[in-house]
Amino acid sequence: MSQSLLSWLSSFAVQLLAAFIGSFLALRKYKKETIWQEKYKAYQEILAAIQNMKHWAEETYSSCLCLPTIGGIEVNEFHRGYAEARRCVSKFIDIGKLVISDEVANKLNEMNRLLWEEDFRFGGEGIDDSNYHDELSRHAENIQNIIDGRLEEIIALSKRDLK
Repeated sequence: MSQSLLSWLSSFAVQLLAAFIGSFLALRKYKKETIWQEKYKAYQEILAAIQNMKHWAEETYSSCLCLPTIGGIEVNEFHRGYAEARRCVSKFIDIGKLVISDEVANKLNEMNRLLWEEDFRFGGEGIDDSNYHDELSRHAENIQNIIDGRLEEIIALSKRDLK
């Protein structure tokens, strides 16, 4: 009787240990996948915001030079979209380090700083009706150059973080 009890207990212990190890591995995999999904969602939101800013710059530049644009959006709504994209990037600089890599956050911070400097330069210019479109087109071109200079690196850093 004691031999069968010992056999049963050892069998039960092995099954319990296997269940524990299996649940531990499954939980670890679940956490890893959940973190990856959150990172992916954050990077997707960041890149969409940067694309919205770039689109604003391209459309504004083209519009000021009377070049064809995609159009179709009211001017105030179009500028509001740019401001919302800037807020989105700022949000991930401030609180996104919980999810995104420090390298991406630093690159976003650098881009955001340059965008603020450009906004300050544009706002400080002596703009009147005679030079508004010239200054706005220059401003939009500078915004586009700032974004273009960093977008590929942000994408590369994001991909590396998601691997």
